Amino acid sequence: MISDIIRRVISIARSIAQSPFLRQNAIFFIGSTVVSFLNYLYYPVLGRLLSPADFGEVQAIISFFLQTGVLLSVLSLVTINVVKRYPQPTDQAPLLAEIERIALWIGLIFCVAMAIASTWLQGLLNFTSPWPFLLLAFSVLLGVPGAFAGAYIQAHQRFTQLSTANILGAGSKLMFSAAFVLVGLRAVGAVMGVVASQILSLIYSTVVARRLGRQNSFRQYLVLRRPDVSLIRPELRYAGLVLLTSLAVNTILSLDILFAKHYFEPVEAGLYAGIATVARIIFFLTGPLTGVLVASVIPLGPAAANRDLLQRSVFLLMLLGGGALGLFVLWPGWVTSLLVGPRYIEVAHLLPTLSLAIFILSLANLLLLYQVALRRIWAAPAAVVGLVVIMGWLLRHHQSISDIVNGLLAGSIVLLISTLITGWWGKRVL
Repeated sequence: MISDIIRRVISIARSIAQSPFLRQNAIFFIGSTVVSFLNYLYYPVLGRLLSPADFGEVQAIISFFLQTGVLLSVLSLVTINVVKRYPQPTDQAPLLAEIERIALWIGLIFCVAMAIASTWLQGLLNFTSPWPFLLLAFSVLLGVPGAFAGAYIQAHQRFTQLSTANILGAGSKLMFSAAFVLVGLRAVGAVMGVVASQILSLIYSTVVARRLGRQNSFRQYLVLRRPDVSLIRPELRYAGLVLLTSLAVNTILSLDILFAKHYFEPVEAGLYAGIATVARIIFFLTGPLTGVLVASVIPLGPAAANRDLLQRSVFLLMLLGGGALGLFVLWPGWVTSLLVGPRYIEVAHLLPTLSLAIFILSLANLLLLYQVALRRIWAAPAAVVGLVVIMGWLLRHHQSISDIVNGLLAGSIVLLISTLITGWWGKRVL
């Protein structure tokens, strides 16, 4: 019996070692597990160092960061696609330079807009200071070169180096944020820690990307000029597809926290932010599977090979995400107390439903980005439909925190159904 188990384990290990896709998933999963642990250690640590009201501010800022990072994610996915389509660095360089220049202009415009709107946002979301929004603006601008360096590394499937950059960022974020909070900077200090960690991660990612052949891109940060749109016009349709899809998914992922912060008292919104943090472990636990899938799919490659990659990714997502979902459903109180502290036990009853919503959203996101990697335009309408449903629900039903959770679940279900329908129909049409 024991010998059979040992042989089975050895067989599985050999299959992983012999399969590049499984090996890359294993490397990226191990690295991302460490990153996820550090990222979520960030929340219980800050949850104990900050009051619920201050912790709610931190979560709202992070939700804003997810939204403002959508454009960078879009351009990063376009970067990956360009590298995959044009293997020669000399063919890639002009396109990548113009794409990054567009991102730089977007970052500058966002900085100015956020600086102007910071006081208004402070009142709208019941913040004690406008400084978190000003730091957020700088963080987004700082994220432009970091996002493109990371995308270049991912496109070359160097997941060990990519994981190292992510671990460096997550670990330093925890240390810097905790230190700044301990000296009395509260929510502002937590956001300052995020900015400091970005700087360290950027330095490492830039060095690695240069070694892989990425040309020096910092010169364009010194001399601003208008992007050459004609050069990247063939990629604009794909960029629009990625933009709509990513914007819809990221909005769904963070909309509940922003609605809670707007409609409920700071303490209640902070308690909800804590339980939402626990549920989102499922999304970030399965996120590496999506990253490996997007970097592995060949847009014009054999359909059977791409479908095989998708099937393996779905199986791994069901295994990992389903395991976490089962844990959260069976022991919500224990998990909540362990991860964010006993102060959040009173909202632990929301965790099973909220976790189910995040699990469904994770599966829909994987299927959507698979279609995006294949340049199927039908992914965008599917994502927009899910966003419209959850927006409509939350605008009509926000009398209690349970309404927020039910809205997220309804939107995730509709997103998954619309993704399956448009994916099947689009494949037949195209």
